[in-house]
Amino acid sequence: MLRLAAGRPKLVRSLIVHEPPLFGLLKDDPTAARALTAIQERIAAVVSLLAAGKTTEGARQFVETIAFGPGAWQPLPQRLRDTFVFNAPTWLDEVRDPEALEIDLTGLQRCVAPALLTIGDQSAPFFPPVVSRVAAALPAATTRTYAGAGHVPHVSHPAEYVDGVTEFIDGPKRTCEDT
Repeated sequence: MLRLAAGRPKLVRSLIVHEPPLFGLLKDDPTAARALTAIQERIAAVVSLLAAGKTTEGARQFVETIAFGPGAWQPLPQRLRDTFVFNAPTWLDEVRDPEALEIDLTGLQRCVAPALLTIGDQSAPFFPPVVSRVAAALPAATTRTYAGAGHVPHVSHPAEYVDGVTEFIDGPKRTCEDT
């Protein structure tokens, strides 16, 4: 959705984005170098498993090293584990896109629609600067932090997440304009 907002802002009425994995925004940030190297290694390990056809193992690795943390796979409801496995090939396609971790911040500046950017205060350390850069580019951005939440607050803190999204949706409406 952020790419659509950057490229075709008139088509976007509002945005809700949680911790976009736009790690390319941090490539010139020396304070983010260690965290970026770690996430790139984790992503590469998951890509290797998925590319080898080990979809379930790749999904488990994604959950435990990127999304939730060690030991998180087994306690997930089977339905949610099945969803991760089902979506793993799509994620593989996404990370193989050479522009997957990039965004045109200048293009985002043309999008004046209301935007809600959310983050969990327990998320990986590279998400706050990414969210900050995206929020700074969007003229009508609001940010919200979910205390005690990580990368998937809709799973770990569903009521609080729904309340925040509902509050945003009920707020003022505008559309994006090309300038």
